[in-house]
Amino acid sequence: MAIVGFYFDKINVERLEPLKGQISIKNDIKLKNVEKDTISLSKENKSEVILIRFEFSTTYEPKIGFLNILGHVSYLVNEKEAKEILNGWKKDKKLPSDMTIKVLNFIFSKATIMALKMTEEVGLPPQIQLPSLKPKTDVSGYIG
Repeated sequence: MAIVGFYFDKINVERLEPLKGQISIKNDIKLKNVEKDTISLSKENKSEVILIRFEFSTTYEPKIGFLNILGHVSYLVNEKEAKEILNGWKKDKKLPSDMTIKVLNFIFSKATIMALKMTEEVGLPPQIQLPSLKPKTDVSGYIG
């Protein structure tokens, strides 16, 4: 089983108010739906995939702005795995735990990069802590 496709279906970002004061930023990923599909890996070879539809959202409080991304992941499976995954989803809206971790990490990495680009365009702060360099207390040795 492997991720063979990732697609953004809809991206919505908006800054509602000017930035001021303390801002709380919250990220969330929700798996919205799981369905079966087929893809063509070659002219003669069609394979089954599970489409996992997701929603990634970031909210800036107090009502400063938001970002919402809808998309889907294509996950390559065999026929037996497809049945087990779909039955589990229908029963309790859950995927196998190893698959869930892999899919959520993949979504988080892809959606976070897109979110950084989109929120910057509308003037919202980054939703994750970006690395930064800090000078040592004595920087005299670095001035040349």
